[in-house]
Amino acid sequence: MSDISPENQLHPPALPEVTDYSASGMLIRSDFAISPGTLIKVNLQKPLYSSVSNTVDSRVVWCRRFEQERGRYSRYGIGVRLI
Repeated sequence: MSDISPENQLHPPALPEVTDYSASGMLIRSDFAISPGTLIKVNLQKPLYSSVSNTVDSRVVWCRRFEQERGRYSRYGIGVRLI
């Protein structure tokens, strides 16, 4: 689980699920949408890599509505690029 805090604080912190990640970005499933271009901080309980802090600055690249996929329900999928 992770906390996401948009830089502008328009959205409350949430406990979304990071479902896919790479060295350059991640897919986050959330109950709220975040507009592309928004800067966010992703606070990870466990860093993705040992060389990465548990707080990762990111930029939202895309946000799409998801209903149900592979047995999981969330309202939005958010693609972010690590910065």
